Amino acid sequence: MVRNDTTQSSKGSTSAITHYNGTNWRYFENELNTSFNTVIWSGDGASTRSIAGVGFKPDLIWAKARQAQNHTLYDSVRGIGRYLASDGTTAETTSTTYGQLTSFDSDGFTGSEGTNQTYSFFNSSSQTYVGWCFKAPAANNSADFNGSGSIQSSISKTALANNFSVSFWWKPDLMNTFQVPMGGLYDETGGIAYGWMVYQGSDNKMYLYWIISSSPNTSNSISNNVVLEQGKWYHVVATKTSSGASIYVNGSSASSSPSQGSQFNIVYNTNPSFYIGKRNVSNNYANGIINQVRVFTSALSASQVTELYNETAADNNVLNYPAGASCIAAYPLGENANDLSGNYNGTASNVTFGLPGYLSKNTEGSTESTVIANNDLGFSIVKTSGTSGQITFGHGLDTAPEMIINKGLTTNGWSWLVYHKDVGTGKYLMLNSAGTFTTNAGSFSSITSTTITNNSSNNSSDYINYCFASKPNYSKVGSYVGNGSATGPIVTLGFEPAFVMIKGVDQTSDWTMLDNKRDPSNPNSARLDANSNMAEYSAVGLMDFNSDGFQIVTTQGAQNGLNKTFIYLAFANTI
Repeated sequence: MVRNDTTQSSKGSTSAITHYNGTNWRYFENELNTSFNTVIWSGDGASTRSIAGVGFKPDLIWAKARQAQNHTLYDSVRGIGRYLASDGTTAETTSTTYGQLTSFDSDGFTGSEGTNQTYSFFNSSSQTYVGWCFKAPAANNSADFNGSGSIQSSISKTALANNFSVSFWWKPDLMNTFQVPMGGLYDETGGIAYGWMVYQGSDNKMYLYWIISSSPNTSNSISNNVVLEQGKWYHVVATKTSSGASIYVNGSSASSSPSQGSQFNIVYNTNPSFYIGKRNVSNNYANGIINQVRVFTSALSASQVTELYNETAADNNVLNYPAGASCIAAYPLGENANDLSGNYNGTASNVTFGLPGYLSKNTEGSTESTVIANNDLGFSIVKTSGTSGQITFGHGLDTAPEMIINKGLTTNGWSWLVYHKDVGTGKYLMLNSAGTFTTNAGSFSSITSTTITNNSSNNSSDYINYCFASKPNYSKVGSYVGNGSATGPIVTLGFEPAFVMIKGVDQTSDWTMLDNKRDPSNPNSARLDANSNMAEYSAVGLMDFNSDGFQIVTTQGAQNGLNKTFIYLAFANTI
């Protein structure tokens, strides 16, 4: 099944072909993307630094000082302010000591200097930097509420009274704890509660809760029987009239009976504020991701709830959706807290926008994953959660990935594991190590056109996967056999490379990274190693870039050992 939609990308509103493969809708832009670029810059010591000239809004930035300093990897799935170091085994880090990525911009990115200016990841006045940038636009974007953020708007009790509906997508990061993704018009004065809210209980079910009496202070509530799981997207709709209430999760209205019977009138305070991400006064902040909030002055029908559950990117910026349902305010939450109507723009506090939205959820495997993909480049970013054993999850590419770089996010000491098609399933290399491959039957045990099966450690751990597949004129994943000669192997790519990373698989060798910005002439010798924080090394010419590929021009065993196999990942400039 195919349809035409409109998606938002770095180029603005773009027509897209949307294909349904039986499980998920997949979005493919009709035009070829600008997808990969390398940028270099010199630090100036300012507290913030914006780097332009990338040519697109990047979704993965792999940055490195050309002097001795860690690699840092940032992606739009995990969000700004969270980095990983390819040369180590530390968990995802949010420290600002050495600076941080502060925004993905339309033509590049912005970073902070940090408190340790000498070793700043972005802007030390004594260092120069390189950033390898990849694009993989999300179908829609959302907002991250980290347990201390909220949005306040002026939607009033007069507008909603006792007849209303609220719809939103919710992806919880914290479980077994009372939290309020939709504070609604709940309020407290002098210890007396008023109004209503939608919350996730400590039993991980969703509740619609409203106050029916101020003296004595009495509440009523209903819950949905669906038990939420951490890291999964859920569509939640609460409807309320003066004679009834329902709460839907993923289109199902399996609601409990009201806790106080048929008492549906709401007692309001004088002038409560409308909140997303917490309840007023008592807070109980949400810890998770919220997307596509809609507020209606009518009770939605079951068919309208289904329409919202199936809402596509084309309708995300339409206020009157479903048509005739009396939507008075809609907050896509992709870039800001603005309301589509312009009447109830919100004020955000400590909320991070720009994370992949509900349309990025992928259920092609047994474990739900968040996926953004660029099938022109053959690149996707996949985040998933572990289950104390093997997990199978979707990767979002239109063909089987040929190389996967995997990292656990939540625990120190976990290595980067790398699958490569020419090493095979049941084996892995470590990106943070110069060592040879390791055989483990459970590691990358199955790689298909839709899913990846891999080991995971426990159900409280998240994983990021960078997936790559060869695409004509854009990218190539492959291998070559060394000959030990200065006239080394010629590798045909079908394009002139802008970036090449190589690694020996059956001998100790580093993950050597070369590009055409740090060294635009042959032989290319400006070497950085993904597994090392060492400074750029340029004493030995390693490779010639040519119009159709590259040639190895060194006798060094680490790049051209006789009869040794070397894998590579290569990209063309696409701008």
